[in-house]
Amino acid sequence: MQFFNILFLAFAAASVDAKCWKSGPKTQTSNISPYVGTVCDYLAGGYLGGEERYVCVVDNIGVKWNFSLERVSKGGTRQIDSAECQNGMNKETKCEFGGSTEYGNWKYGADPNSGRCQG
Repeated sequence: MQFFNILFLAFAAASVDAKCWKSGPKTQTSNISPYVGTVCDYLAGGYLGGEERYVCVVDNIGVKWNFSLERVSKGGTRQIDSAECQNGMNKETKCEFGGSTEYGNWKYGADPNSGRCQG
């Protein structure tokens, strides 16, 4: 029984951490963190089930970040505010190479790359 509890706790702890990518441009949270609020102000609002939105920004040292937010739950419209978005995106930006993780109704992605934002 004790082994099961330890295994369950390890799984539960892993499920709240970002799923970090293993390669790409190395980044530092301090270079992108000033922009996460603006990114999430843009992404906040009502989403239909399965809807995904994107925004691209360039950080303090010229790394392009592709942010994505997807509503993974189905049915009707669901709102997300900037604060909830920032909570999820900040977890992804703490990854050395960015990451993408599903938390409840939402899938957050922060993908650093070389190049420029288009559009």
